Amino acid sequence: MIELLVVIAIIAILAAMLLPALSRAKAKAQSIQCVNNLKQQGLALTMYAGDTGQYPGSVQNERGDPAVLNGKVCWPPRMLPYLGNNPQIFNCPSENQRYWWTNNYGGNPPFPYNLIPGIPCTGFTYGWNDWGVGESGRNAGGKTLGLGSHLGTTDPALRPIRESEIRVPADMFAITDSRSDFNWDSVVDPADPGTFANPGPEWPSRRHNLGANALLVDGHVERWKQMRLVAAEDLMRSKWNNDHKPHREAW
Repeated sequence: MIELLVVIAIIAILAAMLLPALSRAKAKAQSIQCVNNLKQQGLALTMYAGDTGQYPGSVQNERGDPAVLNGKVCWPPRMLPYLGNNPQIFNCPSENQRYWWTNNYGGNPPFPYNLIPGIPCTGFTYGWNDWGVGESGRNAGGKTLGLGSHLGTTDPALRPIRESEIRVPADMFAITDSRSDFNWDSVVDPADPGTFANPGPEWPSRRHNLGANALLVDGHVERWKQMRLVAAEDLMRSKWNNDHKPHREAW
């Protein structure tokens, strides 16, 4: 009996030693898959921009093609054909599956035109850099500072952002892991008010060891700590804007 208890105790000790390592290995594998997802999204974004000369924008308010896209989040449906129509590429494996796009196949409107913006929104795990630094952030010409926000409105300045307008593609964030909470999950805004203890609602996620994976416009992926991505300093804020300027007036 004593020998059996000793064996059980040894097994328990070994399990306690191995489980954290297995958990870290799983998290690492999920982060690698997330990076691969973003790299594929980067290829799709490059092909879309090459075909159209512009970026897909965040939300199609009106005058969508097809019309069922009106009032919906538009960047994933527009990129989906360039990804072999595989929606799994928009699911970060580290996030709870209840936020995965593939949980929303059924219903009306039909997939893939079922991404509803706002609060509450359709669950999603990646966010589009729509406004750049600051909600409704604009440059002197009235255009969005990011990769394009609400399209099809009566505001002529809210038009798609052209490839030629991105000053430094290798140093501008396009898509990052987003905070999945049914609050504008499909966009990111680094200038939302928040703290480490109470992150801004549209901040990039910190599900990868307190950080997020980030796709840049040229197609490469970087990993950043959440608090660096949202740091209120010129160097970081410039990375969110298509003219590569910090635009302190928009913070």
